[in-house]
Amino acid sequence: MASKRPGNRGQKRAHKVANRQRRRSATSDATDRQIASLLGRFDEWLRDQGPSVPTAPTTRVVRSILGGLDQALDDFDPTGWTPDAAHVVLDSAEGILERDDSDSSAAAADHLVASASDYLDFLIDTDAWTGSDEDLEHCLGDFDDFLGGDVELLTPDDIDLPTVAPAAIAKAIDDLPLAAALDRLIAWAQGSPAVNAREVATALGVDVPASRFQGPGDVPELADMWTAAQDARLVQATPDGAVTLPDASAFRDRDPDVTARALASFVAARLTPVDGADAVTTVARHFAAQTVLAAMTPEPPVRNDEEDYSDLEDDDREVAEAIRDVVGRFVDDAILVGGQTLAVVPELRAAVHAGVVTSGLFTDEEP
Repeated sequence: MASKRPGNRGQKRAHKVANRQRRRSATSDATDRQIASLLGRFDEWLRDQGPSVPTAPTTRVVRSILGGLDQALDDFDPTGWTPDAAHVVLDSAEGILERDDSDSSAAAADHLVASASDYLDFLIDTDAWTGSDEDLEHCLGDFDDFLGGDVELLTPDDIDLPTVAPAAIAKAIDDLPLAAALDRLIAWAQGSPAVNAREVATALGVDVPASRFQGPGDVPELADMWTAAQDARLVQATPDGAVTLPDASAFRDRDPDVTARALASFVAARLTPVDGADAVTTVARHFAAQTVLAAMTPEPPVRNDEEDYSDLEDDDREVAEAIRDVVGRFVDDAILVGGQTLAVVPELRAAVHAGVVTSGLFTDEEP
């Protein structure tokens, strides 16, 4: 006799997931096109609000928010949010604050929520809102309750850079792990080797799974260094293999201008927004930029790289760990130093500042 008990929960869950994937596949292209169109109009709307604040940081965050909501919610409508959409955004913001109670954390969380609120204001102002008045009031009310005041984000213009002798700058950069790593890449490129992830990993002495069928930019442990070496005009990939460029010799001699450019390129590689990145990745890079800028002010950020996030909910833990990863790599590279707080030493600040600017996080043009 056949059992009358409900089917296996795992089978039911798999069936629901399959149905959801089929629905999403059928509508994803149309939703992607709709989001792309909305983002273009949103950026124009932001520009019309006033010329004093760059629009790109907010537009990038909203792009990630919309993509994340489309993945997280069934039948998500970019122009008709439900309270569930607002709650997903707020959960991500709360995850940032769970990391620590520093000003940098608060600024990153506020930026996320304020960007979502700005997007809803755009839909209202342009008559593009298609949801109910009740849902709109609920979402905006939740965002207002979270923000409770003006958002104060640091920008590169807020940083006062000290005057430091060029020789001292070159010496400080020479002390970084970055300098030795770039020296190894330059020495490796002089042999015109094939350019692939396995070759670059071997050259850098990085123990990471890497294949000759991968590009170095496809392996996170290699991508930033490889990008920095190319952007700093030290090495170049050609169809015949890697080659060194004229500035490679100047770098090995620790020319102050070339070494500063290399550090700036490395910082920019760590922070530059990634096309198609999810909200977690985008928020983590914006948070890291806030931390780096704050580390060059009289009120440096708190160091929390050993915080235990095992008790957080899955989404909150993902955000907190992504932030710790990006900031922690700056610590590992001795760009951020300190005990209870983090700082960028004066000799490195001009180059690090240039890298933050070059990242494009604070400009209206894509880097």
